[in-house]
Amino acid sequence: MRHLLAVAICAAPFMAGADVFRAESTISKVTVYPSTAQITRSAVVSLPAGSHDLIFADLPRGTDPGSVRVSVAGAQLGAVAIRDRARPPAPDRTRPDVLAAQTRIENIEAQIETVRDGADRLRLTVAAAEARLAFLNGLNGNGEETERSVDTLRALSRMIGEESLDANEQSFEAQIDAREAERVLDDLNEDLEEARQALAALTPETTDRLYLELAVSTAAASKAEVTITYVSRNAAWNPVYDIYLTQDENASVDVVRGAQVFQGSGENWTDVALTLSTLKPSGQLAPGTLFPQLRQIVDPEAEQADLRSRLRLGGVAESDMMLTLEEPLADAPVSPAPKVAQTITTGYAVVYVYASPVSVASGADNVRLKLDTLSLPAQIEARAVPIHNNTAFLAADMTNNTGETLLASADAARFVDGAFVGRGSLPEIPEGETADLFFGPIEGLRLERVILDQTEGDRGLLSRTNEQMLNTKIALRNLTDQTWPVRLLDQVPFTQQEDLEISWSATPAPSEENVEDQRGILGWDLEMAPGQEQVITLQTILKWPNGMLLR
Repeated sequence: MRHLLAVAICAAPFMAGADVFRAESTISKVTVYPSTAQITRSAVVSLPAGSHDLIFADLPRGTDPGSVRVSVAGAQLGAVAIRDRARPPAPDRTRPDVLAAQTRIENIEAQIETVRDGADRLRLTVAAAEARLAFLNGLNGNGEETERSVDTLRALSRMIGEESLDANEQSFEAQIDAREAERVLDDLNEDLEEARQALAALTPETTDRLYLELAVSTAAASKAEVTITYVSRNAAWNPVYDIYLTQDENASVDVVRGAQVFQGSGENWTDVALTLSTLKPSGQLAPGTLFPQLRQIVDPEAEQADLRSRLRLGGVAESDMMLTLEEPLADAPVSPAPKVAQTITTGYAVVYVYASPVSVASGADNVRLKLDTLSLPAQIEARAVPIHNNTAFLAADMTNNTGETLLASADAARFVDGAFVGRGSLPEIPEGETADLFFGPIEGLRLERVILDQTEGDRGLLSRTNEQMLNTKIALRNLTDQTWPVRLLDQVPFTQQEDLEISWSATPAPSEENVEDQRGILGWDLEMAPGQEQVITLQTILKWPNGMLLR
């Protein structure tokens, strides 16, 4: 039976009398969300019958303790303790294995002290021998020999040689013994390190890091399967695409879907089962709250009198007050209504389960993973906006018939007939919807937009009316060797004020007005043969009362 525990931070000591097992877990599964990740660690621990404490010390420092969940199969899970930024409890020093490990450390440390003392004595012997040699060398060259007899000099020389040889031998032997002592000391230091590691394996880790203590029990010897899940807030993924447009009579777009994964959790993900999800666990869970809306009607004269009274109390002069109340308000600039994008999903979330194990190093560059390839039908045309560009652009109207939503991406590389043409973004495309994808300029479709004349002025004192007239010429030339369907867009002004009159005319007439419900946007659908030129003339007239300014 699998027991699940919602873990809370606690500082309970180890269970008295329980055996302590230090265990290691490995990352087996990761689910990455747009701005976070859920990490799953797994471990199998062989346990004898009875009650035990399992210690896991391999969770990274950035783990959110409140997100940790633990389940155990094959044993009964009891208390769970999570320690963060705290030293673990002192080990039970009465246990025989702990006492034996501590005794071994003490014995090795005593041997190290003995060897060091012996090495120091040997170095004293070397120093004494070198002092004797210095004294003897001084006797040999102090200049007093000329006043002594030949026999005396002969005896002195013999004594100096013998003593010098003895001092050199003592120094040489002492240095050999000292080097041997140092070699023994190196071996003892290695033994000491091993002994300390052995003691550490019997006691909780003493470094300042996050770790788990699990109290488990089992009626018989078994293998306990431990699963630990937690959340890292330093991980993310986003969709990336390579989009290939094939230009032929059956034009199509191949969308090679991929994902870029980044993680800075502090631990490497090695050969993990990876799942990518569009759910946002850190996002808003509930809709906004509505509050009752109170509306009132008031007498405007009473309201104005009340305003005057409050202004006088505030020290505002009535003349200033009247200017404030009676000053006409200027017309606010009119902005087009914001467009509301409707998102349609075919399920609660989009989830990708990667087919093979994945490795992602912590803090490394983004890892790009290939998901699949979708082939979609497309209609090719040239899109021309002469007010901004002097060439048309290659466009493909792509219909999403995949049965799922294509996620938005800020990184979508574009290819035309296998050639790379640039990078751009891709909007979210719900199933069944059509989107325009662009693949760069068509240099042979040339555009020119020229203002032929512009007049503006007063039409006379009697009419008291101002007028502006604008004549524009738009030319499109096809210098390529193929026929292109072209969608050409231009604009005329619009107004929401009755006093401002706007009229326009175009030759030829546009195929569509107010394109995509945008007022004043005109569209022409043209079929341009090789070498053909198309000219569009556009006249716009604006009229407004004298004394008013055109904005």
